[in-house]
Amino acid sequence: ARLILGAGAKAKQAFEELYKLWFDNNGEKTKYLRTLEKNGVNLSSISSILSGVGAKAKQTFEEL
Repeated sequence: ARLILGAGAKAKQAFEELYKLWFDNNGEKTKYLRTLEKNGVNLSSISSILSGVGAKAKQTFEEL
């Protein structure tokens, strides 16, 4: 979970925000995740990109 490294006490919230951004209520991939995968970007790559941004992971991802 290096993508939420530095989130501290807000790590759970940061993870939940990213999960909700990437997966819908049924656990299906959202348009964000499908578009990234279509372009060859997987969750491992996203994790590396967001490494260390902490509680601002969702905001940082949305600004990419």
